[in-house]
Amino acid sequence: MVESLEAQFRFNLELLIPLVAFAATLIAGWFFDQIVGRGLRWFDRRSGQRIGGMLAEALQGKILTAFMLFGAWIAITTLFTTPGVTRFIGILITLLAVATFTLLAAQLATGFVNLSVGSGTVTSTSILNNVLRAIILTIGVVTAMSVMGIPINPLLGVIAGSSVGITLALQQPLTNLFAGIMLLATNKIEPGDYIRLASGEEGYVTDIQWHTTFIQLLTDNIIAVPNATIVSVILTNFDEPQKEMMIITGFAVRIESDLEYVEQVTIDVGREVMQQVAGGVSDFTPLVRYTGVQDYTVTYNVILRVQDFNSQFPVRHEFIKRLLHRYAQVGITPAFPVRGVFGYQLDGVAAQPFGPRELAPSYPEEQ
Repeated sequence: MVESLEAQFRFNLELLIPLVAFAATLIAGWFFDQIVGRGLRWFDRRSGQRIGGMLAEALQGKILTAFMLFGAWIAITTLFTTPGVTRFIGILITLLAVATFTLLAAQLATGFVNLSVGSGTVTSTSILNNVLRAIILTIGVVTAMSVMGIPINPLLGVIAGSSVGITLALQQPLTNLFAGIMLLATNKIEPGDYIRLASGEEGYVTDIQWHTTFIQLLTDNIIAVPNATIVSVILTNFDEPQKEMMIITGFAVRIESDLEYVEQVTIDVGREVMQQVAGGVSDFTPLVRYTGVQDYTVTYNVILRVQDFNSQFPVRHEFIKRLLHRYAQVGITPAFPVRGVFGYQLDGVAAQPFGPRELAPSYPEEQ
């Protein structure tokens, strides 16, 4: 009876110790996970950096998982002493550890890329993150195959032998993939840039993926352009080398106008618009450049400066309204179409020439 109780107690103790060890590692893992996460976020608040938050997000749950796997390995190897079972459990836990660290590496890699984007050193695109994830996933798969004892050399031989066929079958996708990588390497365009293609499409670049670049039109529609097309086509990037840009608006006044006065009034209105309208560059002095004389009018361009491509529309809208209103106040008459018309009036026998006459429906005809 006593021996039976001792055996039962010994069995319960052998079962309890691994379970207690597993529970202890779980508690320690949870505690350590919380401490590390809060410490990294506290570092962010103190330093004003973002790296702590990125690391905390990537490590969240991974520390607990690592402790859990370690505790499970201790508990199982203590409970089971059979070599076959121990080896199987060891391989399983190792595979789970490889998967955990592969996921952690992928999150850290993409996190550092996003931090670099925030500092303006790298382009934030899906293709870059996807390429990094694919590389890390490949390393993880190769590691898992090695853990399971699967030879890699035959697989590499098959891939090498069929490389020509694979290349031909994937020629178009690979072309677009490498074109996307080239876009990143050359910084030709970045997400957020406003571009115009030679074919006429224009809009904001929203993303560069492994095959396609997505452009959002001003109408909020999305067009997808293959990366190879973006690389080979002539395009205008309105955000390079800087987002600020000049806008030119054409006007015309009657030829008898005081051009010095017209220029001064126009510059005053332009300066007012630059300082008061959102999107204008407040310290920029507008320019007036007369361009020609034709049809009894003097044509000229007014040059303003805006903060980005989209700002040109409200700035030009407000400038035209204010300028025409100021012209009306100070007596400057914008030009209307004028044509020289020559004819003859018969008065008895003599023929008398007349003209030119102004052809403008909004003004009364000359008598």
